[in-house]
Amino acid sequence: MNERLANDIHLIGIYGLYNFGCEAIVRGTYYLLKKANNNCNIYLHSYNSSLDKSIIKDLDIRILPIKRKKLNYLLWKINVFLKEHKSNYQISSENYIEKKDSVFLSIGGDIYTIPEKFWNDENYFAYNDLITKGEEILKRYKLIIWGASIGPFGKSLRINNYYFSHLKKIDYIFVRENLSYNYLKENFINNLSVINDPAFYVPSSDIPNTNEFIGMNFSPLSIGEMASDNIKLEIINAVKQVCKKYKRQILFIPHVLSKNNVNDDDYRFLINLRNSMPDDFKKNIIIANNKNFLDTKIYLKKCKIVIAARMHCAVNAICEGIPTIFLCYSQKGFGMAENIYGNKEFAIKLDEIELQLDQKIQILLDNYNYYKLIIENKLKNIRGQEEGLIDLIREKIMENS
Repeated sequence: MNERLANDIHLIGIYGLYNFGCEAIVRGTYYLLKKANNNCNIYLHSYNSSLDKSIIKDLDIRILPIKRKKLNYLLWKINVFLKEHKSNYQISSENYIEKKDSVFLSIGGDIYTIPEKFWNDENYFAYNDLITKGEEILKRYKLIIWGASIGPFGKSLRINNYYFSHLKKIDYIFVRENLSYNYLKENFINNLSVINDPAFYVPSSDIPNTNEFIGMNFSPLSIGEMASDNIKLEIINAVKQVCKKYKRQILFIPHVLSKNNVNDDDYRFLINLRNSMPDDFKKNIIIANNKNFLDTKIYLKKCKIVIAARMHCAVNAICEGIPTIFLCYSQKGFGMAENIYGNKEFAIKLDEIELQLDQKIQILLDNYNYYKLIIENKLKNIRGQEEGLIDLIREKIMENS
């Protein structure tokens, strides 16, 4: 193995593996990094080290609890003051003290974005915690943005300057779809490549598909990102339409299990959604008891098609060969749908679900084998690009300058 390759790779930028999408990113990233250099040491910086360790205990990843700086309370008070006065600047309260030749990968899928409802809000507080951390890391280490969706940041010059001034300092950027790539290019950021989302490199299951359910994933996070106040009612009406028309049971599939944050917990949200249905519909809705990203595959394989708001739930379904509709609350869903199907036909804005979902399901079912073949060919194409991606990882991430 080339002795010039960096040996210590640090993964940052996610809040925890209770989000199955974060687990998928870590698993796919681990696979690719080890293929690039089997001798590398991989570290995951964690806010909940015991839980994260239990979820990926099958991987040779060292979990590092995120360390807080001394005088943390004082720093927090200063940051509250700065936020109240609309300052984009904050002081990082976390320490990253590692070996000099360490490389940091920011692996959050859509950390560098802002909700669409704030694109035209000049008073929006633009602060992004990961930018504060990134500025500190860049003083000592190589920093890579890995497998992300980035932007758009709206029309505010202040907000655009805040994000782009930081992104221009990053050593290299790997985006996971063309919309982000084109957006960055249009804004004079050139040190980047398009790659497939790391989740695509998590091995598929060999479980047979039973086709008995229509799988659905909804999340409280996605609703909070939208400007409309009526989205929950629109979702309920759309699910009722599907139940009436297709005479098939619905399988609700959670993708984030958060005991501490009800606004990010799919499971409690899906229970609430089911309980909001009339009894005639409620009896036809089952909620999956999945515990992690790999476990979710068992339930996805029970579905003929899947409709998903969490993007990595959609990606997981695609990896299992299941035609999937992306429910979008940000650019990433449209970009991923275009990546899979070659267009945005099966990407629906979440606040248009009642108007569009039935039509999109009908198109998928009427042309089922055609779209199955598109997905099969796309997965073959992704796997065929693996060796080129490994070479790019060695060059852009691992080679010491």
